Amino acid sequence: TVFPAYLSIPINILGLVILYSIKYLWGKRVGANGVQTILSRSETVQDFIEKDGKGNPLLIPLFRLIPAIPLNLVSQLYGAMGFRYRDFILLSLLGYCPRLVSYTFIGQNVFNPLSAAFLLPFILLFTLASVSLFASSKVVETQIVKRRKLNNG
Repeated sequence: TVFPAYLSIPINILGLVILYSIKYLWGKRVGANGVQTILSRSETVQDFIEKDGKGNPLLIPLFRLIPAIPLNLVSQLYGAMGFRYRDFILLSLLGYCPRLVSYTFIGQNVFNPLSAAFLLPFILLFTLASVSLFASSKVVETQIVKRRKLNNG
């Protein structure tokens, strides 16, 4: 049985809060492990993500909208940086809720795959992911240009 949207969305939000919280707390306790190693390869990206060592709040919703970025790594990284928990959860949900709502409507209409109710959420997902990828690439590109200008005098 498929739950109606008014039940499934809050149930899934609760599940996400639990998942994000566990990984956030794990990162706070243990650190970000391999994520820090990856970040250390690019000083520009590291500076931008860490933003004074506390984490860049603008990136959380963007990271949540891009399907290729693992949810758990983002949670663990922001926990390790000591980002404020309440803000982390709110920004994470803000970024992930469009995907969650889309997945809910896809699931409710899975038995009618040619209907607009099934196809429109896919269009929304692809559009959001594309815009998020574009925005994040522009933001990183801007940071790289700023860093080069600072280094060149």
